[in-house]
Amino acid sequence: MADANPYRFQRRGGRTFHGNPAAGQAPGSAPGTGPALRREPPSADPEPDRRLRILVVEDDPASGALLRQLLDQQGECCLCTTGDLGLARFRQALREDRPFDLVVLGLELPDIPGCEVLKNFRGMEQLHGCRGLDLRSRVVVFASSPDLEPLRACLAQEADGYLVKPVAIQSLLKKVALLEARRRAAA
Repeated sequence: MADANPYRFQRRGGRTFHGNPAAGQAPGSAPGTGPALRREPPSADPEPDRRLRILVVEDDPASGALLRQLLDQQGECCLCTTGDLGLARFRQALREDRPFDLVVLGLELPDIPGCEVLKNFRGMEQLHGCRGLDLRSRVVVFASSPDLEPLRACLAQEADGYLVKPVAIQSLLKKVALLEARRRAAA
């Protein structure tokens, strides 16, 4: 299906979006403050078959290994066992212009609460010009307790979804498939 908008804009890292070319801005940014835009033909997607980039931040070895095994089948998966390591890897990915498409974030980390890690992720994205919903990483948080208060706090920090342990494998795979479909539709 052909793109109805003749302007396809590309952010560093290959993600594409549509903005207001007359104002020179991306969605969600004030004029002149958004990431640099350039006009490209609609068919010029530099990485049409690029695999999802997934970051898992989980301190439990068994859960982390299971998540990585499942998600390696869906894309390129990186596992970090602490909040500090997750923040460092997320920052590095942004600096390399290869941001993560999906982050699976445990709430009960040994060094930093998961909601604080998420808050830092969103701050880093803003500094790198990832202001629109279509430009930022999707973050699914998961907790070992069905207590809704920490989950609500993460949703307030703009988490895109949550799961409760034990993680229902089919629910996780459905979320990943939905993300992949959205990414391909935007490309």
